[in-house]
Amino acid sequence: PHMGLLGQHALDAFRRALVPAHVLIAVDDSGPMLPYLPQIATALDSDLPSAAFEARDSFAIWELPGTGQIKTELASLEPATTANRHLASRQVDTFTAHGHSHDYDVLAEAASMLYDKGTGSGPPDNSVILLTDGDGGSYLDTASNVETLFQDHPSGRAPITLDIIAFGAPGCTSAMRGLANHTRGTCYNESESDPDELLTQVLRQLLGGG
Repeated sequence: PHMGLLGQHALDAFRRALVPAHVLIAVDDSGPMLPYLPQIATALDSDLPSAAFEARDSFAIWELPGTGQIKTELASLEPATTANRHLASRQVDTFTAHGHSHDYDVLAEAASMLYDKGTGSGPPDNSVILLTDGDGGSYLDTASNVETLFQDHPSGRAPITLDIIAFGAPGCTSAMRGLANHTRGTCYNESESDPDELLTQVLRQLLGGG
């Protein structure tokens, strides 16, 4: 039988009560993102400490440098304690714009990191929130490869949900929408809402608060 919306919400809430959440926030701080970095820093500083994480949950914040490195860890995957979230929210003031970032490469590395972090209480809910202008630069990986990595999870691991907040024109491209849709996520246009509101909304959905 078809499950109603209330039944699905109840099932999701029950699962969240049993399963930890691993949330990686990946911030593209390339040159085209320069106008938006202060807004992103403000949103993270506001939303991360107040998000509805449970004690069993973990989070990470990566920035996407364009100097040959795949990412810089502002916060490695660590317990989502209030103290850790307050500390991490202050690290985002270090964002500095540079050359183009490599979105697909960092998403591929995110998959590897999240799949390695199993827990004794069952596969965690794995999620990535990508904040980017969506140029999709890459040294090695492609959207197709990332989609496969996020869906074809190892035995005993949960697949990864990708939500994207797209900044600037053209916003959510067809490639970005397709990648998010195929990984059970959503692509949001920053131009249609405040980044603070969007990040709050995505975190609430991922953490079972709405």
